[in-house]
This record gives sequence, C-alpha cells and structure tokens, in this order.
Amino acid sequence: EWDVLNTPEYAAAVKKSVDYRRDFTGKSGICTGWSTAWLINMYATLGCGNDAEERIYTQLKKYINPNLFDMHPPYQIDGNFGMASGLAQCLIQSQIEQQGYRVIMLAPALADSWTEGSATGLRTRGGLTVDLSWKDGGIKATAKASRPGKFRFMHQGRKKDVVMKAGDSVNITF
Repeated sequence: EWDVLNTPEYAAAVKKSVDYRRDFTGKSGICTGWSTAWLINMYATLGCGNDAEERIYTQLKKYINPNLFDMHPPYQIDGNFGMASGLAQCLIQSQIEQQGYRVIMLAPALADSWTEGSATGLRTRGGLTVDLSWKDGGIKATAKASRPGKFRFMHQGRKKDVVMKAGDSVNITF
C-alpha cells in the first residue's frame, strides 16, 4: 500500500506510471469516461491539482453527454461517480493514517486556477463532516465528529492534531 506521506518513493513511481498512461491515451485516442475518471482520482490522490483539473475538463468536454450521463454507450456510471469522487479528492482526503491519527488532508489538490471556493458537508473516514473554504492559499474548515477519534488535519505540510469526542466541533485555519 502506498500514500504520499508514508511512502513518497512509491508515490513518485505511481505518478510516473499515471503520466505515461495519460500521455499514451492522449496519443492513441483510446480513452473512456471511466478511465478519465480514474486519472482524475489518481492525480488528486497524488496532490496534483492542475493535472486533475485538466482531466476534469477533458471528462466534461469529451465524455459527458448534454444530459450529464457518461458517454460510454448507452450509459456508464463509473465515469460519473468517478469524476465526482475525484473532485471530492481534490478538496479533502482521509485515507491515510499516521502515528495513530486519521489524517485529514484539506484541499490537497487544488488547481492553481481554483483561488477561491467552498464546499459543505464533505464526509471523511473516521466520522467527520467538514465544511471547507479557501481563498488565495488560506484554508478554513469546520469539522464535526459523529464518533470519537484522533485526527491530524494537514494542509501543504502544516498539521494540527486534534482529539475529538462524538458531537465535538473544531475550527481549523491554515
């Protein structure tokens, strides 16, 4: 198992492989909505916001019908759900554990052009609901716990460790 915090050398190898796949499909013309969604998720997980954004726009321009269904005939839900998942992964990630803490990465893969925005009701592993906003590199989040846990909130290498009980709320600013 790899991740960007605990196994950065594997993450670098994954990035190289993902870049190769993106470049190969771009040259061959062989691509689908679900495979583009896979690339969005991989780039988001790697923290590569600009690459994820490029694939999001590719998905919207090439693989989504006017009714917003993925084009893989007659309809393929993997492309739709995968793109939504990748976009959420750009905003928040919670799949990593570190030193007994559930790591909550806030805005880990924002594209450079996403200078301001917000999202509400984001759910994490560990039972948090997070409202998130960002502007010009600053991040604000409010997290509410549905169950107890130890959380490490992170943004661009900075971290704040918090122990929460069910029902607790915390405001985080980076």
